[in-house]
Amino acid sequence: MLNKFTLFSVEKIKNINTNSKKISYLTMDYTIPATTEEILALGDKSINEDVIVTAIAGVISMARKKGQSLEDLQRQVLQDDLILDIIQRRWLKDFIAKAWDVLP
Repeated sequence: MLNKFTLFSVEKIKNINTNSKKISYLTMDYTIPATTEEILALGDKSINEDVIVTAIAGVISMARKKGQSLEDLQRQVLQDDLILDIIQRRWLKDFIAKAWDVLP
């Protein structure tokens, strides 16, 4: 499914100042992954901002379709795993919260 949506670049999401009203948007066409398999297939591509943002958009979309809340998704991200350390998981939790608000 091709969705056109407004998304911040990864760097802009990391540096959002909530008091600032001056935020630049980047509008792009992405195919938002609708399944776990489609998200995993992104791993076959060269990893860059677009792939990361696309994967996160897919995870958020799938979570919403399952009826999960932002808090449910953040709780899953914070669970211990073998890939990300706690600092990276906390950054990802915050990143997902910002992306959650931006995605349709």
